[in-house]
Amino acid sequence: MLKPYAQNLIRDLTASLWPEVNPALIQAQALVESGGDPFAVSPAGAVGLMQLMPATARYMGLAEELLFDPEHNLRTGIAYLRRQFEAFPEIDTIYDRMNCALAAYNGGRGWINAALQAARLQCGEPGPLNAGPKPGPWQRWENIAGCLFNLNSKSGKHPDAPQIIAYVAKIRLTLWRLQAAIKKEQSKCNK
Repeated sequence: MLKPYAQNLIRDLTASLWPEVNPALIQAQALVESGGDPFAVSPAGAVGLMQLMPATARYMGLAEELLFDPEHNLRTGIAYLRRQFEAFPEIDTIYDRMNCALAAYNGGRGWINAALQAARLQCGEPGPLNAGPKPGPWQRWENIAGCLFNLNSKSGKHPDAPQIIAYVAKIRLTLWRLQAAIKKEQSKCNK
């Protein structure tokens, strides 16, 4: 569980930066990313509550010396996740689109774009992603995620599909647990 200060910060920042999103989703992401530790550093060098890579933080306009500041880290992480979400307008459901955004946050948008294109072809919807998509099964997260396993770059690299898929699933499970705890707390207050 995040400390109350971080919970309040997430609530306030989400309300100002992305009011359409449930703050519990951002809370779940912060818990999965860092366990709620604002000083967490991953083996890959990701930093803070939202585990921002220094290069991503710079790209988003955050100075490296502010990476460990919870407010700046959360603000930048929320803005970056929103940017990923907005990069997938062809996904017609909020659930599938958010899963793609979370996967892109974790594994890189290039891999998710490639998986989306592969899912589109696999489901019989040829053409580039920006060709005016027809709604269909290619837009479902489970089809996109399945296509991650078959991707390779020209240099022979491939995404860590199991890790990316598990990341999205952990956030969804954590969100479900947070929402269940909130409902339980609310029912106590209503008695």
